Amino acid sequence: MVGFGAWWTYFDFAGHREPRQAPAAALQWMLAHLPLTAAVAAMGAAMVSLVEQAHAARTAAATSWVLCGSAAVVLVSTMLVAASLEAWRDKRELYRPLSRTCAAATVACLGTAAARPARLCSV
Repeated sequence: MVGFGAWWTYFDFAGHREPRQAPAAALQWMLAHLPLTAAVAAMGAAMVSLVEQAHAARTAAATSWVLCGSAAVVLVSTMLVAASLEAWRDKRELYRPLSRTCAAATVACLGTAAARPARLCSV
């Protein structure tokens, strides 16, 4: 679910769209993909840890921060990629509310990491 959410967010709002023709926009587009791909890989690593620690009463602090922090990085990086697109200017009515929603979701991700939630069901 986490990987699908990251994929959906990126490809629905940023994927398959060209950056603006300005050199700064192209550089932003390229550089914003670096933390995005690293965060997706880190989320995969955190999933392994979640499975290994399924017996624990609470999520391990490191796992919680890696998973939730990576989700926050995916959201922020996706918005940085989107901000470099021509569509960012052409479709303000879509991208501005989306960026505010992603900012709120980023804060929620970091709050969840700090809370280290208990597992949802017993093993």
